[in-house]
Amino acid sequence: MNLKNGSAIPNNYMGIILYDIQNNDCLNGVYSNLGVGGEIYNEVCRKQKGQPQGILGRYDCMWFDINHERISDRELNITLHNSNRGVFEFEWTVGGKVNFVGIGYQMNNRQIALTYWI
Repeated sequence: MNLKNGSAIPNNYMGIILYDIQNNDCLNGVYSNLGVGGEIYNEVCRKQKGQPQGILGRYDCMWFDINHERISDRELNITLHNSNRGVFEFEWTVGGKVNFVGIGYQMNNRQIALTYWI
């Protein structure tokens, strides 16, 4: 992680996401970040075929940006953070190149809250 002077906030902080975990392991999220002026936007992540059940794995993602354009060529990979149950690492990529990274916590059986950065 790229933390600023040992602080808990990365120097390239972007925003927050709250995902609802759907029955089919897909994620439906709302997000806000420093670039959207406090507005809330949507993100949908569909589990790729052949991935394990549960939160971990690869997803195809789509979201709307501040210009109301649909961004749909991203992939999300969720892994455990240091083998800690309930703590996850998030990595969004486009064409194999990392776009955003984040860390989050499972809040209950149906939600994950996370922060992400560039």
